[in-house]
Amino acid sequence: VKTFLIFEGKKTKEIEEASNDKPDGDKDDISNRLLRLANLISNIEKKDIIQVWNEAELLYKAKEDIFDFLDYINIVLYNKLCAENKLKYVKCIKEVEIAKKSLESNANYDMSIDILLLKIWEELNEKHHRS
Repeated sequence: VKTFLIFEGKKTKEIEEASNDKPDGDKDDISNRLLRLANLISNIEKKDIIQVWNEAELLYKAKEDIFDFLDYINIVLYNKLCAENKLKYVKCIKEVEIAKKSLESNANYDMSIDILLLKIWEELNEKHHRS
């Protein structure tokens, strides 16, 4: 699957292996969803928060795969960190880990995703950055 060739790491291999267990139609769906997710996170600073929430529909519908998607978000953020070497990406990775803990403790699913996207958007969007 093309999407997986872009990213490196253990989680990428696990997601790829999981997609290999699925029928061919589902493989395209998974790689399409991951590509859309990578595009959303990579361009989040250029969008209004309402656009981000609307485009993140796949996260709201992916309850059974959410931890894989959150790991994938971390991969995208880590790659951006390596490319740009900015502290804001480390802070975003921390927010993803907080969202994982929140979801593991059975917090409201939609609220956890809302807060995660808002925190990432605030951190990466220079106009709305606090510091």
